[in-house]
Amino acid sequence: MSNRPDWYIDRKFVREKTRHTWTDEEREMIYSLRKFGKPVDLIIQSLKLYGRVTRTQIYNIIREKKNIALGKCNCGTELTDGEKIAQAGKVAPKCGKCLLKNSYIKKQVREKNLSNGLCGVCGKNPVLDGHKTCKMCLSADYRRSYVQGMCGKCHTKPISPKSTVFCSDCLEKNRINAKEYREHHHCAGCN
Repeated sequence: MSNRPDWYIDRKFVREKTRHTWTDEEREMIYSLRKFGKPVDLIIQSLKLYGRVTRTQIYNIIREKKNIALGKCNCGTELTDGEKIAQAGKVAPKCGKCLLKNSYIKKQVREKNLSNGLCGVCGKNPVLDGHKTCKMCLSADYRRSYVQGMCGKCHTKPISPKSTVFCSDCLEKNRINAKEYREHHHCAGCN
């Protein structure tokens, strides 16, 4: 059994998704229905089983699929060959301008939430001391990585045999950072 605290491994702290995430097949179905002349109101009625579906969602999906078919970004800008190659596996490839805009907006929202003392991920719960996320987001993120056997810091590489949480690269970075910290923040005789 794990020696982690209960809130870290307890399943009840994982938040349920509140919005339906459209799969590529569902998006393709909506686009083909509209392409063959079915009105948006009838498409919305046929999709009631997914919960609350708005006209804006349907129009956004239609525009997105149409632009993808034409090799364009959501904003309508033609994608360069480099952007097409770099985002080949993406559902909705974006131009460089939209990518920068989205990351800038997300950064602003995170900063605003953090300045108000709220979680930078969900924006609902208060931040834990010394972190930028709430208890639930932090535990869900680490739990996901831990269950998958991935590093708790970078979340991309497998856990090193020398550690219970970090991969070998993050473990080495952590060791170097700790050594630098000791050199700069402690007296010479403490090392």
